[in-house]
Amino acid sequence: MNPGRKAYLRVLLLVGTALLSYAALVVATTPQATGYEISIYTAYPTAFWISIVLTIFVGQLLVLEDATSSRITGYWKRGYALLVTASGLLLVLPTLRYQYVMGRADTLTFAGGIDYVTVNHALQPDNYYPMMHLLAASLSFLTGIEPINIMQAISPIFSIAFLLGVYSLLRYLFPERREFIVVLPFASLLFVGFSHLHVTPYNLSFLLSPIVVLYCLKSQERNAIWSTVAMLVLVFATVFYHPLTGLLIVGFFAIAQVLSKYPRLSQFVAGRKPVPSVSISLIVLVVLFAWYSRFDTVILSSASVVTGRGPSQFEHVSTVADRVSPSLIDLLQSGIASYGMEAIVGSVTLVILGYLGYERYHGRVAVDTYVVWLAGIFLVSFAFGAVAFFLDVIFEPLRFTRYGLLAGGILVGFGYLSMRRTLRNRRTKQLLTFSMYGFLLILVFLSVFLLFPSPFTGNENLQVTDREIEGMEWALDNENETMPAQDDGVLQHRHIDYQSMGTEPTWEIRERDTAPPDHFGYDNNSTAGQSYETDTYLRVTELARIENPSLYPNYPENWRHTPSEYQRLENDSTVDHVYTNGEFDNYIVRSADGDSD
Repeated sequence: MNPGRKAYLRVLLLVGTALLSYAALVVATTPQATGYEISIYTAYPTAFWISIVLTIFVGQLLVLEDATSSRITGYWKRGYALLVTASGLLLVLPTLRYQYVMGRADTLTFAGGIDYVTVNHALQPDNYYPMMHLLAASLSFLTGIEPINIMQAISPIFSIAFLLGVYSLLRYLFPERREFIVVLPFASLLFVGFSHLHVTPYNLSFLLSPIVVLYCLKSQERNAIWSTVAMLVLVFATVFYHPLTGLLIVGFFAIAQVLSKYPRLSQFVAGRKPVPSVSISLIVLVVLFAWYSRFDTVILSSASVVTGRGPSQFEHVSTVADRVSPSLIDLLQSGIASYGMEAIVGSVTLVILGYLGYERYHGRVAVDTYVVWLAGIFLVSFAFGAVAFFLDVIFEPLRFTRYGLLAGGILVGFGYLSMRRTLRNRRTKQLLTFSMYGFLLILVFLSVFLLFPSPFTGNENLQVTDREIEGMEWALDNENETMPAQDDGVLQHRHIDYQSMGTEPTWEIRERDTAPPDHFGYDNNSTAGQSYETDTYLRVTELARIENPSLYPNYPENWRHTPSEYQRLENDSTVDHVYTNGEFDNYIVRSADGDSD
């Protein structure tokens, strides 16, 4: 390596280290949240987010500049360390900033199930996702930390394990050192957004998938006793986290089996690496059906894959667009927030696959079995994602496309190196390099700013505050159980799942139709009570009050409730304000007929 290039890498390393140090200092000096905030992005200065993006990008540059030089030095390791450390800092932000988990729906139900384990030392009879509950309960027992707090730290640990699992899997799939290093920065990103932080069985099982696939492959080698043991443990764990992950892994292994029957399509790397064994797929399927066939709810959920449970995502998006008539800018922003990562990774991957196919046909590029396998995973994953988008099925597209995003990132990195090796024109090679750097910078930007829910993505922060927990505790301790209750900014059945520690509650629970009337009925009546047939509790959170102005500031005509209407409740003769703690308010709306006590 010439002195000028070495000095350039040193400067990059110093810049990346300085940016990361600044970001860490900002996190260390920023106090915890004192209440609900609509977005975590507003809690830290703009310079912090810019420094995180640039740190990750500089780490990628260090890896690629070192890997494409005439002689590889150790700078790529330092660049990768920058990338992973900056990503890890992002992942622990909710743990450092918030008291409770980031999850207002399933996560609270899971927290109740974990509490059930800690109290009863057994699983709920209908708990068919036991691994997450057992893990969190065990950690809570060992550390003395409340389960709902321990859940906050689980996802960052799994996400770091995901990045390290990708590292190990790539090192195994690409034995040529330069190929492995070049592919690394393309695949080591937080592709799947909030799924890295949302504590659910499926998300955790996905984060385990790289290391599961790695040990499934390694267990096929000779004398791989410990790899086989690790494979069995990981396969069982994955199946018990979520059945869909197990089924998808079986499907991906089936693709590899099919490809192995057509050696002309590809060639093995030095004949060394095995194809995933059919026996592993059989183990997955036997464990999966032996466990999940015992639960009627799983069978009904599986049936809803065919029968559907509501409008497809495409129908929903079309309906909202027709009703709201968003501006072009808002439409583009929504599209980028929802499908930007899939669009850019998918389109570039298709270009790379076209190039690799053309070069392989003319015999100029050697494509091994695993590259073709990754291409199959990418195409099948995105095809299933398209089906989930257009048809009425239970799963959202990201359940499938997340695997395609990872496979696509690997393929783009491999294709980039292949192009560099075949190009002879220096300017063309530089143009390719700058194009790939631009592609990576866009990916880093999207991965950082789509990681947390925010007004940019049209989603509220899923932060659960201590005052929300306190408010629901008061409601469940003091409300008349026979009276109906309405929720605005809180899901009563989720909190009841949590408060009851997963046991069967005595409260009358409604999972649907718990929202108050539009505009609290003030658009047609002078009082809220005129819209009610019986006295009803009305729970209002800080989220409910700020959600519409924060997320949809340009569409006040479509707001279900306005700030002035919330204020109007305070002076309404039919509304009694019975509880408040600053973020959680409980009212009793008395019907105009006065039928109830």
